[in-house]
Amino acid sequence: MTKIGIMQGRLVPPEPGHFQAFPRDRWADEFALAPQVPISYIEWIYDLYGADVNPLTNDIGLLQSVAADSGVEIRSLCADYFMDRPFLRCADSECQERLDLLHELLRLAKQVAMKRIVLPFVDASKIETQEDRQTVIRVLQGVLPTARETGVELHWRRRSRPPISRVYSTSFLRP
Repeated sequence: MTKIGIMQGRLVPPEPGHFQAFPRDRWADEFALAPQVPISYIEWIYDLYGADVNPLTNDIGLLQSVAADSGVEIRSLCADYFMDRPFLRCADSECQERLDLLHELLRLAKQVAMKRIVLPFVDASKIETQEDRQTVIRVLQGVLPTARETGVELHWRRRSRPPISRVYSTSFLRP
């Protein structure tokens, strides 16, 4: 049977003033609505806007329970948090805090049986310079051991062809 998935936030009204955001008050409603569509899985959003109430980091047991009760899988995580708090053009201490969060998201993703985390390198996190490229390489190298340990793939999203694609082949990024 073919499975169809959807990005979180598409089955409930959008958050005011946000194009794509974690649905703070209605995230659980999507799990009830998804089987009616029918949707088999959801790509979870972890963003700065919803970080303080996102059950992935605040109540993973509740998240696991709601997903299990609905039969809807959470296959991947869109880590939009790193668009607002990019690894690029920040102090070393800020980059390390963000790297620590990515390690934690990889561990949490494994607990929820997510298969991949998508890192956006668009908007404020856009790779613009050679220094940016080197930072991204350093960040990815820093989290690869955790990705391997958890079995969670790392993917990145850009508006154009990634300049680091030759450095990180698909087989290199997979744990």
